[in-house]
Amino acid sequence: MFITSLQLLLWTVVLLCVCVATATDFRDRIIPDEIVGIVSVCAILLILVSRPEVLWISLIAAILLIFALGMLSRYNVLGGGDVKLICAASLLVPPADIPILLAMIVIAGGVLGCLYLAARYVLAKSAAQEPAPVTAGSINPPATLLESEKAKITAGEPMPYGFAILAGIVSYIISEPPQCFYVMF
Repeated sequence: MFITSLQLLLWTVVLLCVCVATATDFRDRIIPDEIVGIVSVCAILLILVSRPEVLWISLIAAILLIFALGMLSRYNVLGGGDVKLICAASLLVPPADIPILLAMIVIAGGVLGCLYLAARYVLAKSAAQEPAPVTAGSINPPATLLESEKAKITAGEPMPYGFAILAGIVSYIISEPPQCFYVMF
């Protein structure tokens, strides 16, 4: 009973942290290292509680993953915070399921990328049809988060990949109960 409660608490902390990381990524295009650290510590505690025999394999897999994804970050395909959060998330699943988690993150990232490309196209098209607003003095800062995001999309800034990471983790969690029922029956 205690172990189940501890696992539930750790998963709750992890999901809250990833939600905060996603919100921060959306607002500022950065994933704080402190949040990645909390996710990593919770993930290691989950390993120790539920599957301690694979701790070293999980850690080695995460280290290899950070080197592989680090190359993508070096060439500006992924942000550094995204790489660190994905590696921390890889500790949440058994080592054999890391490719599944990565596939779910990549699929969510593809959907997110398509949405951002479509938004960029629509915003560019509407900006070409509308006359530019005339303002006296300095440029006014965006009034809302949505307006800020529209400005970021129009400027060609990178998309917040934290959404894809969150969606991949949630998709993995949702996919677990059907697998459990399949194994049981």
